[in-house]
Amino acid sequence: MNKTIVFLMLIFSSFKGQGKVLSFPNACDVVNTSQFEQEMDLKVKYSWCPSPWPLPTWPCAHVSYNLPRYFIEVVNHPGETLFGALPFAKWQIAPYRSIRGFSAVDDNGAYSYQAHVINVPLSQLAFSGLPCGGGIPDLMCFSAASEHLGSNWLTGIADKSQAQFLAWAPRPKACLTKGAAVGLTGQWGVSGGGLEFSCSHPFAAWIPRYPPTDAPVCTAWGIHFPRTGIVTSSDTTTAALLVASRIKSIGSDVFRSVNSNLSDKWQMIYPHSTSSFKEGQSISWLRGIGVNEAGRLAGKPTKFLFVVWQQSRCTVGAARGSVSHLWKNTIKAACRGNL
Repeated sequence: MNKTIVFLMLIFSSFKGQGKVLSFPNACDVVNTSQFEQEMDLKVKYSWCPSPWPLPTWPCAHVSYNLPRYFIEVVNHPGETLFGALPFAKWQIAPYRSIRGFSAVDDNGAYSYQAHVINVPLSQLAFSGLPCGGGIPDLMCFSAASEHLGSNWLTGIADKSQAQFLAWAPRPKACLTKGAAVGLTGQWGVSGGGLEFSCSHPFAAWIPRYPPTDAPVCTAWGIHFPRTGIVTSSDTTTAALLVASRIKSIGSDVFRSVNSNLSDKWQMIYPHSTSSFKEGQSISWLRGIGVNEAGRLAGKPTKFLFVVWQQSRCTVGAARGSVSHLWKNTIKAACRGNL
């Protein structure tokens, strides 16, 4: 245990307080929220595990926790981002700043946005000592960027042959009614993706037809297809949620750089932090936990930032399992500059 503590201190001596000084969102922005422990939900249960005969049982620990894997940002203009201090991420979308005619906030109920997905910066270092594995690699680039979708993000033409879209297109009101019913549980979404080591690239703009997907059409946040940056919605926050959901599923289905699981949970980080919710959760329920724009300062950019949490489970030796809470508490102290 002494060696483990020394290792922790060496790792976090270089991490100390980074979240307070870095000019881009990172793992510390999640760790420093008041909801962090609740959302991480770290559980360690000790027991005796069987071994192959004739070896005796051995003391083990069943460990489970959630980790912040992806940030999803929703912005108004092409080339706009909260991650401009990351050189490669900035370089990916900077050429698109000159694009005009694609930004509207509450234009008679119509909204248009750009959106980006990025592996949470510093998460691999922050959570590397947890027994079931830590954060995914810090690529410092966007895993999925709407600017790279070209006219597909504007027109949705690449989605218009999706079987579910064709089935529901003639019945938009019925689709919204179904979405509202599904939103009572929030149990919708997809499983897919899987590379996690690739960066968004403009190749997606040349794809005439997106691959088939099991993403649902009808959700409580709006009609999911076609996956464009233009939505008609009741308010800015709901529109941003739908656009964020669309870029996440494109990240899984098209870029193949974003892992999606049915157990994923979301959390709003900006303009303020909230507790978590399921993708497609009822809007009335989200309002109850504060998913809104309250607290946004006058003149502050109308950006949104969400984080996607994903679950890890494993069975390890009891000694290794006992380090879990120590590691969690150390990263909390490091992010707050208290080490």
